[in-house]
Amino acid sequence: MLIHLINSIFNTFLGLLIGAILHSLFQLFLSNWLAGLATVLMIGLMLIVIYLAEHAIDWLFEKLFPSGIRRSYLPSSQQGKTVKPPWRRWAFPAGLFLG
Repeated sequence: MLIHLINSIFNTFLGLLIGAILHSLFQLFLSNWLAGLATVLMIGLMLIVIYLAEHAIDWLFEKLFPSGIRRSYLPSSQQGKTVKPPWRRWAFPAGLFLG
């Protein structure tokens, strides 16, 4: 239960941060559309590079250290997903809305 609370607080903070960044980016785009467009393109390029680097690192670690641990030791009734509390599911969208 404590893990769900900590995770929801973190997700709310992350939503607030992303919401504030999006609001500032929108204001920049409205005041100076060329600077806003350049910023959006640079952010998109950085996200693509980060995604590709993370994918390459994940592939490399899977090749060097293959994971041989499987979850087959659990009974089939316990192998399903656990249901998250509703306040944990709504933490990020609420923080994004408030930001």
